[in-house]
Amino acid sequence: MQYDKWYIGELPPKQVTFTNLNDNVREPFLREMCEKFGTIEDVTIYRHPKTGKHLGLAQVGFNSTRSARNAVQALNRTSVMGNIIIVQVDAGGKKLQGEKETKLNLVSFFKIFIQ
Repeated sequence: MQYDKWYIGELPPKQVTFTNLNDNVREPFLREMCEKFGTIEDVTIYRHPKTGKHLGLAQVGFNSTRSARNAVQALNRTSVMGNIIIVQVDAGGKKLQGEKETKLNLVSFFKIFIQ
């Protein structure tokens, strides 16, 4: 079930945010890693809008809150492709949005600094 910006009430915690992902993590790999916890509604890996560079951030939407919680319990602070990943339940994507803004600001800062 999709929720739009006019949804009234608290969003069910079915979204899971992944941070500190290795650049080589792709959607099929992430989907396969998460499918053992329940049915997945969507998987999104975030990239820099101008460069297309992998930001190390992703979001997976499960069809139930139980599946999302089980994925977080099993995957948080585990090593995936050499990186210790952080996995959190993130209803509405607020944590993801903060991480995304931080990463984009850092990329812009270093681009200015290097020039």
